[in-house]
Amino acid sequence: MHRLILPLFAFLHPDAIPEEIITEGAPDLGAILRPVAADPNKLNIAIAELLKYSLVHRNAETKTMSIHRLVQAVLKDEMKEDAQRRWVERTVKAVNRVFQDSEFTRWQRYHLYIPQAQVCATLMEQWDLVFSEAAELLKQAGSYLQEILEYPGAETFLKQHLKMIYEQNRNPDPPRVAVSLGKLAGVYYEQGKYAQAEPLLKHALAIREKVLGPEHPDTATSLNNLAGVYYEQGKYAQAEPLMKRALAIQEKVLGPEHPHTATGLSNLAALYRAQGKLDDTELLNKQSLTTREQTLKTEHFDVINSLNKQASLYRDQGKYDEAELLYQQALEISERTLGSEHLELAKILSDLGGLYYEQDKYYQAEPLYRRALTICERTLEPDDLFIAFCLNNLAALYHAQGKYYQAEPLYRRALAIREQILGSDHPDVVLVSENYTDLLQEMKSKTQSVNSRSRTGTARFKRNKKKRKR
Repeated sequence: MHRLILPLFAFLHPDAIPEEIITEGAPDLGAILRPVAADPNKLNIAIAELLKYSLVHRNAETKTMSIHRLVQAVLKDEMKEDAQRRWVERTVKAVNRVFQDSEFTRWQRYHLYIPQAQVCATLMEQWDLVFSEAAELLKQAGSYLQEILEYPGAETFLKQHLKMIYEQNRNPDPPRVAVSLGKLAGVYYEQGKYAQAEPLLKHALAIREKVLGPEHPDTATSLNNLAGVYYEQGKYAQAEPLMKRALAIQEKVLGPEHPHTATGLSNLAALYRAQGKLDDTELLNKQSLTTREQTLKTEHFDVINSLNKQASLYRDQGKYDEAELLYQQALEISERTLGSEHLELAKILSDLGGLYYEQDKYYQAEPLYRRALTICERTLEPDDLFIAFCLNNLAALYHAQGKYYQAEPLYRRALAIREQILGSDHPDVVLVSENYTDLLQEMKSKTQSVNSRSRTGTARFKRNKKKRKR
């Protein structure tokens, strides 16, 4: 019985194989292995036999198994080519099964699935596999890596997914292609790679306008996505007509009280805020918040986002008391619903810290800035732009207080990250560089002043000493 499982192990990543790939993947493992994989008692007997012969190792605590690479090589050599292909296809389908969790609720297990998905992606190319489960696995793995901000891996999976969609059919399903284009564009957008995102979003918009029509909600989504790329680059004249058209579609097709309509209002409000049209911004923000509070749960992410945006507007207007109240409300909801380690919480902490910083309330700002940085460093890769943002906030706070030696390493880290990702000519990099240079000059000036006072004191002491000798 134990030899029934070994062919599956031959094509998986050898380290930390999650047992649910066998149990949940049972329907795809063939008529002979399926009943063993689906029955816990039979499966345990089979695994016990493998352990007895030291063919695999089992970690009961993590519910994973591992197999030596030499054993894998022997197993493959014993199979004919058609048997290998059959087991490769079964392996891909079984791994796809554990990824069918669109909300990623098994968050702690997904880091174990990614190596298996990477092996499967390689197998797909080696064996020229093109079928629906393979494409779905690529999409889900890419989406998960995007969710945890591991963009290089996400890009690799989603590019292979898009390629496979085209290979599945010479005339692939256009809406499906548009979704895939949008997902890949999202990875570029989140990294600030707007030049790479823009053509993909234009292509997706063209597909949806042609196939779904100019007034379809998905067409509105594509309009908003493309507008977002222009907005982030400060191309407001190009973004505004797209946002207005998207909002008009949403209001007409979905209705004024639909959550997507509220998102359209929020997007346009952000554009107006960037243009300094604060009265228009406030009106749209309030409409968006009202719609979201009426149609969504109070704890919904979009409600939190609307509260934060309205608070930021009040901050721009100098209405600090109103801003603080909304920031505190957003913070309380976020901590209760998203948890103490969520990046949205770090964003609100940073914004509220900024509100206090602008009012010179440094002792209220510091714990918020420090907590935001701690969340980011626990959650993100060390070279993430949001970490640089949090580092710069805390550095500026210490700089303003004259705590130069606490500010200096923070500025240095923030500058290094931004230069690496954005390049030395980016406005954000230039700004941090200027602040860092000012800090270094102030530190130098202070050191010179201290040294001067020290030398003066020493000289005075020597003169007094000579007088006493005489």
